[in-house]
Amino acid sequence: SSSRLIEGVTAVDAAGLTFVGVVASALKSLACSADIVGSLLACRSSRDSLAARKSCGKNSARDFAALAVKPAIDRSIFDELLEVMGSEFAGLVDVYLEDTPKNIKILAQSAQRGQVEGMIAPAHSLKSTSANLGAIVLSDLAKKIEHGARSGTLTDPVGDARSIIVEFERAAQSLKALILL
Repeated sequence: SSSRLIEGVTAVDAAGLTFVGVVASALKSLACSADIVGSLLACRSSRDSLAARKSCGKNSARDFAALAVKPAIDRSIFDELLEVMGSEFAGLVDVYLEDTPKNIKILAQSAQRGQVEGMIAPAHSLKSTSANLGAIVLSDLAKKIEHGARSGTLTDPVGDARSIIVEFERAAQSLKALILL
């Protein structure tokens, strides 16, 4: 069923759409540009070949493969913070889930405009807040963007922004599922 937790971007829900389709819908709700949404939707068919996925960004095929292997949330970090914060933990997760899309929108818009320096602050924020909640893959992607933007070595800002969007949605779904446990 489409309500189950989807662990990888190649997992298919009952309607036959990949997880990337869910992310594209989320982007539309954030009012991201049609170019970013369109590029992501071009990657959505689970029947797409590896070559087609590569066309979605220079690093997309590798990034998507890495996402499918690592858990979205490191349970040891999650469990430790839950133990420390107790009943206040759910509120922290809610704030993270509400605020993070705003940073992602800024990051994605900066990438689309070719304003790599505009990606630094939101990537820095994503790196720290995501690591605190155990979203280590997301934190690592944000770190890569932050350091690449600072050093001028970011070669695929739009593809990297897409990876952030996909991984955030995966982390968000995992966090929501873990809060319900």
